[in-house]
Amino acid sequence: MPELPEVETIVRDLQHVVGATIRSAELTHVDILRGVTRPKLLAGLKGRRIDALTRRAKHAVFTLGDRRLVAQPGMTGSLLVYERALTPAEAKYAVLKAKLSDGRTLVYRDVRRIGTLLW
Repeated sequence: MPELPEVETIVRDLQHVVGATIRSAELTHVDILRGVTRPKLLAGLKGRRIDALTRRAKHAVFTLGDRRLVAQPGMTGSLLVYERALTPAEAKYAVLKAKLSDGRTLVYRDVRRIGTLLW
């Protein structure tokens, strides 16, 4: 499991996505979801503005209006932003891909799928 300072670094590095709107989202595996189904998560993310990104314990918390997406990276998870299309190697472990209104893609990547996403 990543240590708290690593999650803090992830959250600080991603502050530039605050203010962006999620145009669409794609989820490749449902085994990382907790308390939500794939259709509910994808429908809930679409059109939401990222109002804030904070850390709570070892979780990255995206505030999306009246809802929150909570990512717990586990041992092998990471959150990344791409300004270009993902290569096949990069897309291989991309569990959640969220297309942002400015053309970038927010990606939750987890090699072993140990982390979780809560809605």
